[in-house]
Amino acid sequence: MTAAFKFSGTRDDGFTLIEAIVALVIFASAFVVAQYALGRGMQSIRIANGEAEALEIARSVLQSAGTSEAVEDARHETGVSGGMSWELAASKYKPEPPPEAQAKIDGYWVTVEVNWREGGLRPRKISLTTLKLFPSS
Repeated sequence: MTAAFKFSGTRDDGFTLIEAIVALVIFASAFVVAQYALGRGMQSIRIANGEAEALEIARSVLQSAGTSEAVEDARHETGVSGGMSWELAASKYKPEPPPEAQAKIDGYWVTVEVNWREGGLRPRKISLTTLKLFPSS
């Protein structure tokens, strides 16, 4: 007795090898795109967190300028906070007062720059400048 196979002409038996490979390629492509998007999103979050931390350091340094030491013309100060380096510079504000008025305040432009390096990324920097006013001595 010999077994004879009969082909009915319909393909109800499942996927062909080509169909399985095409499905696998589509799945792999979608996975790569999702992985890339997730990686970029995480990188953006790290950058935003670094910028928020740098901004907080710059605000703190600007706020404390002139509280413990007098602000002077051409003052320059540096420091490190939270793994980020900062630099403070001050220069005398020279307004042009009306001839009849006497200046009763001194003003100083105070600038703070915070520098940091984000992982393997390029160096980053944030800078804040404000005018601080003090009673004239």
